[in-house]
Amino acid sequence: MPKILIAEDDRNNIEILSDLLADEGYALVIATTREDAINLAQSEQPDLILMDVQMPDSQASDVLNREAGLEATSAIKGNNATRHIPVIALTAHNMLHQKERILAAGCDGLQAKPYDFAALLDTIEGHLHKPS
Repeated sequence: MPKILIAEDDRNNIEILSDLLADEGYALVIATTREDAINLAQSEQPDLILMDVQMPDSQASDVLNREAGLEATSAIKGNNATRHIPVIALTAHNMLHQKERILAAGCDGLQAKPYDFAALLDTIEGHLHKPS
């Protein structure tokens, strides 16, 4: 059973994604801060990460950090132990210049909020079944 790390701070989004992905048979790990996402990527070695672009930064007293998801992605992709894990950015900001910035941070794909669940599942499956 493939394991997906959901890096998301919004409880409603966590619940929606968890329900959807559990119904599809995925094992799930949840991170709610940048630091949790980095640490769990290393310790859990998920098959894929769904990364909220904006989430709290525990080193800044849980203040929303517009770059926390991108910072976590850069750290994950910069670590030899985790760089192979596909990271799909989740963002409400779906403009072209932001797509380029998100992909430049190391994300392997992008899904806009609100979610198109069929497209999200297709993206997940595409990355999980991509030849190494």
